[in-house]
Amino acid sequence: GDLQIYTATDHLKGRCRKETTVSPALVYGVTPQFSLFINIPVATKLQLASSRSSGIGDVLVQGEYTIHEKEAPTHENLITIVGGISFPTGSTEKLPATGIDGAGFFLGTVASHLAHEWYVFASPGALFTTSRHGTKSGNQFLYQWGFGKNLAYKKDCFVLSWIVEFDGVYTQRTKKCSVITPNTGGNIFYIGPSLWFSTQHLIVQAGIACPVVQHLNG
Repeated sequence: GDLQIYTATDHLKGRCRKETTVSPALVYGVTPQFSLFINIPVATKLQLASSRSSGIGDVLVQGEYTIHEKEAPTHENLITIVGGISFPTGSTEKLPATGIDGAGFFLGTVASHLAHEWYVFASPGALFTTSRHGTKSGNQFLYQWGFGKNLAYKKDCFVLSWIVEFDGVYTQRTKKCSVITPNTGGNIFYIGPSLWFSTQHLIVQAGIACPVVQHLNG
């Protein structure tokens, strides 16, 4: 019965590329084991060389179900499965495109171990796209794991921790008019250290993710 509403903002800036996206979202706890997530990304500014666009992206509806949960006085182990559908509400006619011009199906899992001092997690997933009018964006395979440790905390007051994340995305090539586009897809792997601060009513996480492996096609 709990409802959480929030907004995430992303900004990416490169030599010939700029992206600013605002993503309002909500999470609703349907049962103690199942939650529903809805995300509506809106590109406020997309720029690729001299081309500019903006607009709504592909809406995502996602569910997460707890398949294993074990609590002890000193730790908690948790495993969930995640499944979602993205709808082609964005556009591929715009340049840069705001969507993938087809439905997408996401499947993943999250496993975590939380103790008083340490936190360890792993979260692999895959996004499978569908073909529409001979156009199909490449499937994506995502892998993420990390760990963290408490630096300081006060019971019922605050927690300060450091976290190191390892994030990777492998993307297959895109097809247009049923022909493979060579200059698409690839693999990129990030390492991201950050600091986490939380109270009973506030969560703040700040860090930086740096690509250490980057093999892009083209």
